[in-house]
Amino acid sequence: MKTNFFWKQFISINDKLIVCSEKGRKYIAINKGEKDIIKIHVDNELITSGERCDYALNICNEKKVYLIELKGTEKDHAYAQIIATYEKIKDECKEYEFYPRIVISKDSYPRIKGSNEKRFMQIQKRGMMKSVIVRCNVLEESI
Repeated sequence: MKTNFFWKQFISINDKLIVCSEKGRKYIAINKGEKDIIKIHVDNELITSGERCDYALNICNEKKVYLIELKGTEKDHAYAQIIATYEKIKDECKEYEFYPRIVISKDSYPRIKGSNEKRFMQIQKRGMMKSVIVRCNVLEESI
């Protein structure tokens, strides 16, 4: 089904598994209800300049957008890319809920929050984004 999302037209899919991958890191959305979902490669298809996350999944009839960043070890930079993408699209989706997801290859210890993670937490406190989920290498969840 062709669907408009922001200023472009995309074809939605209703596959049971929707995979976003890059350099060994994977986000796997389990779509048991076979909902219509738009999978967007943000840094090629939606936003062409500046900071941006790797993928977005828009659940068509639920006004939900999953912002997905697949990153090496620079978790704070991943937060920056999620925030930048959100800032660029938020005015077009005021009624949407945003679900940020970060998949990194390795987490750093000791656990220190970077400036972008702290900034993200401020945005989240204002109710503009749901809780972030951060996993190493693979993140799998039902949507």
